Formats: sequence, C-alpha cells, structure tokens
Amino acid sequence: MEASITFKSVAKKIKSETLLADLSFGVEKGTRFALVGPNGSGKSSIIKMISGIIQKDKGTIYVKGYETENKLNKIKSIIGYMPQNSEFDLDLTVYDNIYIYARLYGMDKNSLKDNIEKISRLLHFNNYLHSYPKSLSFGLKRVIMFARSVIHNPDIILLDEPTANVDPKFRSIIWNYVCNYLNKSTIFFTTNNFNDAQDYSNRIAILYNGNIKYNGTFENLVNSTRGLARYSIIFKDKIPNDFIKIISSNPKIINSSFSDNIFKFYSVDKLVCFRILKHALNSEIEDIDISNCSLEDIFKGIEIDND
Repeated sequence: MEASITFKSVAKKIKSETLLADLSFGVEKGTRFALVGPNGSGKSSIIKMISGIIQKDKGTIYVKGYETENKLNKIKSIIGYMPQNSEFDLDLTVYDNIYIYARLYGMDKNSLKDNIEKISRLLHFNNYLHSYPKSLSFGLKRVIMFARSVIHNPDIILLDEPTANVDPKFRSIIWNYVCNYLNKSTIFFTTNNFNDAQDYSNRIAILYNGNIKYNGTFENLVNSTRGLARYSIIFKDKIPNDFIKIISSNPKIINSSFSDNIFKFYSVDKLVCFRILKHALNSEIEDIDISNCSLEDIFKGIEIDND
C-alpha cells in the first residue's frame, strides 16, 4: 500500500539531549495514525518535522513521496496542520481567520464563503463566525483551529494533541468530523489520551525513549502481550500482611500495587489469579474484577520494561 509519510533513520537533538534516535516508521495512505507517548518524548517534534517547521538532524523524511528537504513547498500545499496551541489573528473575526488561511492554500474565493459556512455548521460554530477569537472558550477555539486545518481538503492532516484539555462536547464534535468526513485523508495525530488513540485510530505507534516501541493495530498490540490481563481483588477490610508477603514473592505477577483494601496486578497466566484468590479467601472479599488489556496498560508495561 502507498505510504503517505515515511521516516528513515531520523534523529533529532534538542540542545545536547537526544530526542529521537534512528527513528524509522511509515504511515499508509488513508490511515488514521495515532502517535502516543509521554510528555517530552518528541511527538510534537515529529509533526513539526513532517510539516517543515523544524529540521531533522539526520535521516530522511518523505511525505507522499516528496523529500522534506527538497520539496517543502510542495509538501506544505498537500498538508493541513493543527498545532498544539491555538493561534489566531486576534484582530480578525473567526470567518476572516479561516478565509485568509484557506486563500494561502489557493482555495477559490468564489466558493470559499460556502465552504466556510458548511464546515462551521458541521462543526457547530456557525453562530460564532463573526465573533473575535479572544471572546471564545478554549474548546471552541480548538474546534475552529481544527476547521482551519482541514478547510482546504488536504491529503494529509497533522493534528497535534487536537483534543487535549477539551471538554467532552467539543471533543465529540472534532472526532465525529474526523470519522465521518475525512475518510479519504491520511490523519496523523498525537495524543496522551489512550482512549482517543484506541477509539479513533486504526493504527497506533507508541513513542518511548526516542524510538517506536510498538506500531500496529490495537488488536495486534493486545495480541503481542500474549494474553496480558488486569486483575483487581477488593477486600472488605485492609489487606492482610500475610497475604502481601505471599504475593510479593510470585514472579508471574506484573506491576502489582496495594492500596488500603485493593490489590491490583497484571499477569499473562490466568491460573495465577486463581492461586492468588485461594490465598485471598483466607480473608473476606467484596469483589473481583478481571479486564482485558488496554492501550494504557500496554504503555505502562513499556515504562516498566524500560525502568
């Protein structure tokens, strides 16, 4: 399948610190690709390198077959970029902010009015077209920034934490538009929200310590954990010390935690849960919970493996 974005052995330093080291991955055309990682891991830098805002130190980046070093102007004409921060000309109305941005991408001014009105209705900010950005809520500003990044129907859309700190109403508006109206575009978004990555992407990459640790569908990521599951045992009273001593020596328990009357742990062996439960039955138990591995669980596992 055709690649929209390709990184080959890309490296980037910030001051003297290595941010990205020998980074290689690809994003297929038409994919909704989520890049997940901790703060400061380089997610925003990757998007900025794709869009040409900052330069890599080593390696090669291709966008729709064009190398970023040689064809940056061409690349800029086929992407839409939504930065992490909302950036407007505060002296212009919402309509004018979008209009000028769209004209910079060569959109026909005769049809632009209809296009702006249409997208403002679909994203529920049509009543604010003639308002000034400084008077709007944070969530509404993010919706308008999103509209500005997609108004010209770009082939590739780069969204840097598009719904971070956005309330549920506006989050839903943005993701509904992504899922229902941008099916022909390649969507590359960064996020710290594991639910967003899990729910709205069809491919997920986890960035950690300057490299991609996982890259695939959520289903494949879960399968790669070999049946890892999360277990919780809730005691009626405080967890007995004898139970803690017995459990702490079990090598098949992963990332266990004790909190007053709740014992949580991960394991790939279901028999472990029953053995632990056998010990727990010496005390009174209120509840037991077993749940499938989530993206957040996988990410926690990466952090543990790299400690």
